[in-house]
Order: sequence, then C-alpha cells, then structure tokens
Amino acid sequence: MSSATRIQNALEKKFSQHRIVFWYDDELIGWQEEFAAVQLADVVKVEVKNNEFGVKHRMTREQPDAKFLLYFRGQRQPADSENWLLDQLLANGGAAFFPDRATLAQIEAGFPPEFRSITVAHPDFFLSADRTSRIRALLKNDDTERSVRLKMLAVVCRTEASAEAVLLVLFAELANNTAARWQELEKHSLTGVFWQETTAFLGYQSVSPGLLDLGLAIFRSAIPGGGGPGQLDLRQVRVFLSRWKDSQTYREAFSTLSERAAHLLNLKQALSVSDDLRPWHDNDTFRLIDLRIISALRDGLIAKTIAPLEVQRQADKRAALFWAREEASLGALYGALSTAAVLVETLAKTELAVESAEMGVKKYAETWWRIDQLYRQFLHHRTLSRQSGILELLTEWVEGCYLNQFVAPLAVRWQEWVDRMG
Repeated sequence: MSSATRIQNALEKKFSQHRIVFWYDDELIGWQEEFAAVQLADVVKVEVKNNEFGVKHRMTREQPDAKFLLYFRGQRQPADSENWLLDQLLANGGAAFFPDRATLAQIEAGFPPEFRSITVAHPDFFLSADRTSRIRALLKNDDTERSVRLKMLAVVCRTEASAEAVLLVLFAELANNTAARWQELEKHSLTGVFWQETTAFLGYQSVSPGLLDLGLAIFRSAIPGGGGPGQLDLRQVRVFLSRWKDSQTYREAFSTLSERAAHLLNLKQALSVSDDLRPWHDNDTFRLIDLRIISALRDGLIAKTIAPLEVQRQADKRAALFWAREEASLGALYGALSTAAVLVETLAKTELAVESAEMGVKKYAETWWRIDQLYRQFLHHRTLSRQSGILELLTEWVEGCYLNQFVAPLAVRWQEWVDRMG
C-alpha cells in the first residue's frame, strides 16, 4: 500500500471523528505531494502559512459546518502558548495528524492516542491491511496496551485472544517441525510479548526462553516429583494439559510432543526404577505410563499380589483416560486385563457341582456360560491389542485357570452323567 493511499485512509478515519484535522509537516523531505494527492469529499484543503487568523475566521464564521484539512508545510506543532489555533485543535481531538508509519498505523487500527507506543514498537504488523482490520475488529473500550498486544498475538496465530490459545497454535507448529507463526511473531517484534504472557499464564521464566524448553518444562511438571519447586504454576499447568488433551484440534500435537518429551526426559528410566506406582495411577500425560501400569497389573494378577477386583478397577479406570482412548491397542490391553481379572474372580466363586444331567444343563444356562464368555472376550481383547508379547504370560495363565478350574473339572463331572444316559 502506497504512502498516499495510507494517508488517504488515515485521514478518512480522522474525519469520521472530527471536523478539522491539523497536519504539521516538518520533515526534511515533506509530504507536499501526498497532501496534493489527497481527495476527500466535502473536505476543504488549506495550506496554513502565517494566515492563521484568516483561516480561523473562515472555519468558524464563513464555513462553520465544513470540514477542513489544515496543512502546515515545513512547520512543527507550536507550543500551546504560541498556537493561534489551539482552541480549534483542542475542540477536534487535541492530537494533530502526523503521517509517520506509527501514526498512520495507529489511526488505521483505530487506536486512541495513548496506544501510539504499540504502533511504534511493532510497525511491520500494521503494514498488512488484513492484520490491521482484524485487530481493529477486536478492540474494546476497556482495552489496555497489554490486552491489545495479546490480541495482536491472536491475529498472527489466527486464534482466540488468550495465552492458552496462542500457545496451542505454536505447540502444533512445534509438533509438525514448522515455525511459520513463530517467525511471523519474530518479524513483528512480538516474541517478547508472547513470553510475558506465558510467564503470566504458566509462570514460565528462562534466561533463554524457547518453545521446546517451555514444552519440556510443562511435561516435566507432570512427572511426580519432577517439576521442581517454583518453576511453573503446577495447578495452571494441570488445567492447561487437561484442556490440551481434550482439544479435538490440538490433541494430535499433544500426542506427538508427549512422546518426544518422554524420550528427552528419559521417562522410561524413571518408570523402570519406580516400585510404587500409586503416584502415577491418575497420570495420563505419557504413553509410557500406561505400558508400565499394564505390566504391573499383569504381573500382580498372575502373582496374586494384587486382588483381581483391584486389577479390574484400575484397568477400567485407566481405559477411560487419554492414551487408552487415543490408541485402540492400549484400550484393548486394559480390556484384556479387566476381563482376565473378572474371569479368575468368577472362577474362584463358582461351584461346579453337577447333581444331575438336568441340573448341569440348568446351571450352565443360568451362570456357567459366563465363564466361557469371559474367556472368549479376553481372547478378543488380546487380538485387538496386536501386542501379544505383553500379554503372553497373562494368556498362558488365563488359559491355565480356564482349563484347570473350569473346563477339565466340569468335563469330568458332566461325563459321569453322560455315562449314565441310555
């Protein structure tokens, strides 16, 4: 967009608010050509040069309803005590028009005079008419400089004006090994604003802040005892992680960065040396946690160190968490564990007495069929998991329980009545 066009647009906005606009031009290379090029309907263009009283009479007496653009070529705005048109300036907003980049951007964005520091600090942001119009659409009467800068982050990232929403967009880029939005923030001198908002949002501070470092700090804080005192606002981090996992748009980025963080933080080692998994039971931040808990539940069920009903309770609870919902094979592993636990608990409570052929058929039709069903459901979950190695020992144990505690003894007792039949 040319300077003349920008000036034209800026002046149109000025005149939508005021009848008289003052344009002081003390630039070495002035704006005479741009002033001459300005074409505004119903606006009288006047070059003021030692004729202030005549101009004032014209504006107030001769044409009191007309709009005036007063151009002061080679003049800077005089002190109030020396300004013969001060009353007219004050009556029309009190701020003269200066066609520098920051002022033009300020006017086009609809910023009040006190927000001029924003356009001075981030001039490239306002070179785009699209960005400028979008930030203008977001402005509210109670905005502060901080809230406006946050909205500028949102405009660049094309998301809602919140630190959380901006962070989710940037983490999605990090997960995809791209950085288009981040580079745009750098181009518009907005990275400092982003880090200030991140500090306020999550408590993150670093001498050399970075998105990967921030991501690792967030994931580290989800490890029991791994966050360290005073590093992040742990309550806020938990809320952020929960919303991130539940987001249909950004949950895939969460999965990718979670796996990456687990590797960089050597989580496998931390889990392997952890004998007490209770602090991890409600944690679904990392996929490795599920694999470790599945192994522990499997081993506890086989060794009878964890009661079957407790295995079922924990497996069903974990099956409702993020990774088991996200990855069908993990959900199937928990399904296999839960079904195996119910099967062995049911076997322990089942009395296989067969008083007669009729009673044998009746008992199977009423209750014993459930054992066959549970066994087949276990096999079904094992197949769906596509991870037979993890379930190999459990499969052997379940088959042993099923055969030795149900099929074999029931076959013997049923055969006794079959032999008596004609």
